[in-house]
Amino acid sequence: MGDWKMLDYDRFTGLRTALRRDGNKIIARHFEDVGPVIERNKRLQNDDSRYRRQKKAGLVHVASIPPTVQIEWINKYGVNIHNKQQTKEVMALLNRPEYRYLKTTRKRI
Repeated sequence: MGDWKMLDYDRFTGLRTALRRDGNKIIARHFEDVGPVIERNKRLQNDDSRYRRQKKAGLVHVASIPPTVQIEWINKYGVNIHNKQQTKEVMALLNRPEYRYLKTTRKRI
């Protein structure tokens, strides 16, 4: 990671946070292996019976969004997935082609 200094590692999420000085600024960078989450989401997207069972039960798990993506959305779009008032914005981002593998269903949400 070059001149990046490791600040934190979350064993639960795998999120690593590093800092680097750039003149008078300190820059934070977040790293994470999102591969396992994406692969799991792809498998779940192909399980139509799971979606039907969950819909029938009244609660559908529609996405798994890794912490690095959550941070990206806050910084890039001002969208916080934990803000209930931004549910429409979260759903719109999940329906974008570049984020399709964050969803656990192929359906539009």
